[in-house]
Amino acid sequence: MKTVSTYLILVLLLTSCYVDDESSFIKEPFDPRMPQYSEEGANTAGAYIDGQPWVSRKRIISSIFSSSPYTKGTMNFYGLEDSSGTFVAFEGGDLLLDQSTVSCSVGIVLGEFYLSNPDDLDQLDNKRVELDGTINYGQMILQNDFSQLVEENAGTGVLHIRNVVKTAEGEWNISGTFGFSINGENQESTVFSGRFDYEVSDEQFHEF
Repeated sequence: MKTVSTYLILVLLLTSCYVDDESSFIKEPFDPRMPQYSEEGANTAGAYIDGQPWVSRKRIISSIFSSSPYTKGTMNFYGLEDSSGTFVAFEGGDLLLDQSTVSCSVGIVLGEFYLSNPDDLDQLDNKRVELDGTINYGQMILQNDFSQLVEENAGTGVLHIRNVVKTAEGEWNISGTFGFSINGENQESTVFSGRFDYEVSDEQFHEF
């Protein structure tokens, strides 16, 4: 009996890896797989990629095998080398493709804006940015590989930052919508009906 109890405890410990979803995921009424557009720091993003749902949600992943939980599904800002621009990334998303889930991140290069800290977000409030495929453009990153940006797969469309606000706690919330099409030699995709709503802090600003 003692051996059985020990075995059960061991099984419980080994399966105690968990995903703690910090986001207040608000389902889209017409498609519950997608987050509804919101402006409350819900830490979610979503879009349709070639007609299939893509969703990124902020999650803290913890395991008994690691003393340091890690976060995925966040919005991050990367200063571009030799440029005054910024790569805005909605990281750690999942794309439903052929009945299976594929890791995928969506990003947007903002060649006009250099964002190095949360206070810089104020300049984006209610900005409609044309993604012309040259200065500003969309990117779709399969397997979340951010080793390089592929300018040949630059997406054209629109990014609309609809709301930027500083909260009473000193954090920043940023929300908006986006959509773009990629017609590159190695990639053709349409990203549409995109929406995002995130809390942003200093930890989300990096350099490539």
